[in-house]
Amino acid sequence: MLGTHAFTVYEDGLTPESVPPVTVTEVRLPEPHERAVGLAAGDLDGDGDDDLVSASSVWSSYAIYQLHYFPGGPEGIDGTRSELISASTSRGALAIADFDRDGRDDLVTNALSAGAEDPGPDHIIVRYGAPGGPGADRTQEIGPGSPGVPGDPDNNEGSFGSSLSAGDADGDGYPDLAVAAAGRDLGPGLEDAGQVTILRGSAAGLTGAGARSLSQDTRGVPDTAEDGHLFGFDVRLTPLDGDRRADLLVTAVGETLDQNPLDDAGAVWALRQGPPLGRVRSGTLLTADDLGVTGWDRWAFLPD
Repeated sequence: MLGTHAFTVYEDGLTPESVPPVTVTEVRLPEPHERAVGLAAGDLDGDGDDDLVSASSVWSSYAIYQLHYFPGGPEGIDGTRSELISASTSRGALAIADFDRDGRDDLVTNALSAGAEDPGPDHIIVRYGAPGGPGADRTQEIGPGSPGVPGDPDNNEGSFGSSLSAGDADGDGYPDLAVAAAGRDLGPGLEDAGQVTILRGSAAGLTGAGARSLSQDTRGVPDTAEDGHLFGFDVRLTPLDGDRRADLLVTAVGETLDQNPLDDAGAVWALRQGPPLGRVRSGTLLTADDLGVTGWDRWAFLPD
């Protein structure tokens, strides 16, 4: 559970049946003005115990987002022991999965240019799991224009990596990665229309080979791309129909539909995947009205 300057870890799970008792660890962040904005867990050092990574914001002349790594052990997370992985302008999107299936989970974060004093192309950073922690042995940067990845590396305002989610979208046993770029321009009159790119996992790790980008103009995706829709505001790869493949859930915070009286009410797409990677077999568009939810504008975030 997130909180200002700290977060709480419930090591034995948090359900009505298990409260109390549970094992509770409060983790204090190092900086006095630091606030946790994202958490992800996985066995990043391969010792059999889950570790924890937090993304937190520290405000100065612009927002600095720090990544802290909390190694786990037989007794759980030690809230007093952390390692600073990075202090950058990345905005806190995290994903953890074993993309190369080497027995150690890998950490993916974004590195967005917006707000930086010296902006560079938006991209993601992959820190592969190692006994010394994520990225101790190998890191990788992937962005628009990387080999096999669609997009223009000189377009710094697409927010490539604004939301991240891992899952096996093609059913080959390797986790893949959905990378949102909600601010991606798709052409004249389509500013901030938004796009989602799916990267393949492989024995060599994440790769741009065979990557596929999806928008509201992709075949099988209901509706059409429009200016300001921000398709990809949040993404999740999760099975929807019981097969081996993870399907894609996408929100668009700027979506407006005639049947919804709220301006910019937002919507969510359920896109059943492949094969091959990124092919949309069928798609469903849902609004808050479709689910009987009223009074929601900016319907944008998906549950974990």
